[in-house]
Amino acid sequence: EIPTQNPDCSKPLESTAKICFTMRRLSGIDTAQAQIGYTLILDATRRAPNNRAYITKEKRDVTGSVNVGIQGQMCKSVKFFIKSCPEDALNPLQNTLKFTFDGLPSKTNLRPSLSQ
Repeated sequence: EIPTQNPDCSKPLESTAKICFTMRRLSGIDTAQAQIGYTLILDATRRAPNNRAYITKEKRDVTGSVNVGIQGQMCKSVKFFIKSCPEDALNPLQNTLKFTFDGLPSKTNLRPSLSQ
């Protein structure tokens, strides 16, 4: 959400998004890993230059990847900024997270997969 009472309209508001991926075991396999690629797009429903959030001056998306083990969780923090005193401070930011999942082979050559 964008604060409606910002006393200093000259400085952007700093915030942090936390992106977490968790893998759980649904079979008897004890070891498994997956590589997850992701792209976070801030204020995704608006077109530039009308977006209200950004990571760097002209960039509102970030791409990365994480390796997640079975029964594990991996989180990444992404620092971003919200324009100070935007015209539309009443509608929330709608962010989009897109990801890809690549199961890595285990010792028995089995790969994890996404559950429906």
